[in-house]
Amino acid sequence: MFRNNHFERYENKLGGWNFVFVGNDNAPKSHCSNDYGVHYTTSDTTPRIAEKPYIAQDYSDSTKFDLVIPQMEWNSQG
Repeated sequence: MFRNNHFERYENKLGGWNFVFVGNDNAPKSHCSNDYGVHYTTSDTTPRIAEKPYIAQDYSDSTKFDLVIPQMEWNSQG
């Protein structure tokens, strides 16, 4: 699955069979037939992104840590 990337152009050199593109610039069109043996599912935007919280070390004091809770993103692309 590719999410919120920018492709100058996309070429299937990964050798996979079923690819999902969500919120990517220049992603291939959805294609689910048996032609060429490659299936693409494409959505122009990412409806919601809820990244996991993570712990980051304080740059000014290496003995302190912060809990970072990323903001929810809606309808993002690229």
